[in-house]
Amino acid sequence: MKKIILILTNVFILCTLNAQTKTELIDRLFSYYNQNGMFNGIVLVAENGVITYNKAFGFSDYENKTPFKTDDVFAIGSITKPITATAIMILKERNLISYDDKLSKYFPELPEAASNVSIKNLLTHSSGIPDYRSRKFGIFKLPVITQDTAYKTIYNNFNLLFEPGTSYSYSNSNYMLLALIIEKITGISYRNFLQQNIFDLCNMNSCFVNDGLYDSIPNRVNGYSYYWNKTDYDLKNKAYGDGSTYSTITDLFLFDQALYSNKLLSEETLKEAYDFSKYLETNRGYRYGLGWRIIDNEDGRNIVAHRGALGGFKSLLWRDVKNKNTLIILSNNWWLVETPEIISGAQNIMENKEYVKAKISVQALFLDNWYIHGFDAALQKVCDVYSNAPDQYNYSEDLLNNLGYYFIYSRNEPQYAKKIIEYALEIYPESDELWDSLGEMNSILNNKNDAIDCYERSLKLNSDNENAKQKLKEIKVNK
Repeated sequence: MKKIILILTNVFILCTLNAQTKTELIDRLFSYYNQNGMFNGIVLVAENGVITYNKAFGFSDYENKTPFKTDDVFAIGSITKPITATAIMILKERNLISYDDKLSKYFPELPEAASNVSIKNLLTHSSGIPDYRSRKFGIFKLPVITQDTAYKTIYNNFNLLFEPGTSYSYSNSNYMLLALIIEKITGISYRNFLQQNIFDLCNMNSCFVNDGLYDSIPNRVNGYSYYWNKTDYDLKNKAYGDGSTYSTITDLFLFDQALYSNKLLSEETLKEAYDFSKYLETNRGYRYGLGWRIIDNEDGRNIVAHRGALGGFKSLLWRDVKNKNTLIILSNNWWLVETPEIISGAQNIMENKEYVKAKISVQALFLDNWYIHGFDAALQKVCDVYSNAPDQYNYSEDLLNNLGYYFIYSRNEPQYAKKIIEYALEIYPESDELWDSLGEMNSILNNKNDAIDCYERSLKLNSDNENAKQKLKEIKVNK
């Protein structure tokens, strides 16, 4: 049965705080994940506005083992949204816009429902406008996603999910439309408005928007999707406002600091942006203000943050507004989102809370060794570690099963997938799912008798396995 590749980290190591400093704990956390093949990127910590930690882990170019440099540029994905929101708030302070302005004022061609959607609804993801990046709209099939194709997707699918202001639904469409509104009001491009009114004022010399002007990005690090599969997917995304911004970690810190100095916005404007009481609850433990996730307001600290993900790039900008503490993580591989304990652990350290470390994933162990030493050596490493130190690793059935499917559907190497599942069955011999998977792999390899045997074993363990029943019928008919 085909599996969705998913990293499960359901076994943790509980870590308690002691007299160690935040930077010591942060260093220990990220060193742990990097040394075990689960993090590659740069981490910055500032306390009371002073950088106390800025360290790179791993490589900007994994193939050539090129270390990161301080001026390396990353795609920051949805961290663009707080920047777009800042631009809108600048226009509001200049009395060029009102949060109550309706979408129809700027886009009269949109359906009548646009007259019920306000700029504030766009800022807070309470508009009900579907996400143009949803796979059901097919925009990902295009060779390049432009602002024009993004807008046409919104226009052609403008059916509100709910009455504006009554619910929350994260949608990239909201911020793509805000970027167009900025252009309509100012008469200049979104890229130039940000450059003149934010980036230049903050001395953010390496931060820029790729709105179609660039086919390559100066000092861009390589992005990697599922483990070390290099991808340039970010370069194909040229729609803006919601993403397509690039930055160094230093430039993001300069943006963070500028928000404290009234260089960009007044204290009153930012207080409204972070006001926990004004915005809708979500089912994810935060509220979404004006461009920011408001994580915790119980003790008056106003903790706000935003994550970003685009192609192989993952990122976090976390801010304790009251204490002027900052955490920035820029990564060029997938582990940052697939192992949620990385971000939650770092955030908890910043908040002086206990945290958990995920056990080392057997996928990370295997893939790290496979990339360097080859398949057989990697599988032997997994076998040896399981025999000698099983408690240090997460050897879940699902992880091993998903690893097998990676070699089928990402690499088209079913012979290797078969070996992994056969090994997994040595650990979980009573798993109907693994026998089902081995049946599929034998079927792909045209080992029909072996496939029949595997599906029958799966059904003995789980008589309700409809996939195995169907596959048996198909094989026997075509045998």
